[in-house]
Amino acid sequence: MSMTRYIHPVFAHAGDAEASSLVISTESLGGRRSDMKLTGPLPADWSVNLSRDFAARGVSLQNGYARRIDSDQWTVQLEVEQSLADSAGPEGLVRAIYSKVRPPVVEPALLDCELRESKSFGGCLELEVDAWDAVGLLAAVLGCAASAGLLAVEMILETQDDCAFHHLGLKDRGDAVPSLRQRRALDRGLKRLGKI
Repeated sequence: MSMTRYIHPVFAHAGDAEASSLVISTESLGGRRSDMKLTGPLPADWSVNLSRDFAARGVSLQNGYARRIDSDQWTVQLEVEQSLADSAGPEGLVRAIYSKVRPPVVEPALLDCELRESKSFGGCLELEVDAWDAVGLLAAVLGCAASAGLLAVEMILETQDDCAFHHLGLKDRGDAVPSLRQRRALDRGLKRLGKI
């Protein structure tokens, strides 16, 4: 097993003299599996951008966890199939986090989907999705949320026996409690993705 640690300076705004650091660690788990950890500042739409980049490159998310711990501070751990160190490297991951890559069209086979209100994070929507695992599934779900003006503040991702179980905490892009209009838009988008 090999491990790579990379520290990338992140400037909050153009012209800021002070930077905080995004720490990226990748560890080979053998074969085509890697464990990726990110800690530090990330843009609000990082999860949409990264999942779309993964889908475009055929990277499969196996398991993971992401949680916003402050306004732009995150702790992320993702297990992926395909060596990140060989395919993108830390600089490639930083580019992916800020990219706007459009993923290939994915027709997810949703088995079950539940959307409910939560008091977590000062008020958010919790979305639970059970689906047949497919490269690009998370990108499709996060893209649907983004179309409704919602971004993830927490993600728990699991894959077992070709089934994916995703639990997402979603907030308004402006960090407000999601509106009824946004919830309905998300419902409509999820129905277009698959049978719910």
